[in-house]
Amino acid sequence: PRTWCYLAQGYLRSGRLSEAESVLARIEVRPGLGEMSRWFLRILQADWARRQGSTWVDPEMERATITTRVGHPFAFYL
Repeated sequence: PRTWCYLAQGYLRSGRLSEAESVLARIEVRPGLGEMSRWFLRILQADWARRQGSTWVDPEMERATITTRVGHPFAFYL
């Protein structure tokens, strides 16, 4: 999943939104998705929506308590 997150980020940065969407969908159904990979998936899903002019909200990310441990992923998400 981590490598797929890098791939999706590259697609997003180059404006290839349909390819990014496909990779994000594959990551979403991946069994055993770790916490950090899940957070970065949420960042990328939010970025994908922003690039399409919409808003994407994840309940887990919205209710998280910000600490030094999770600050970096949540800053990107917001």
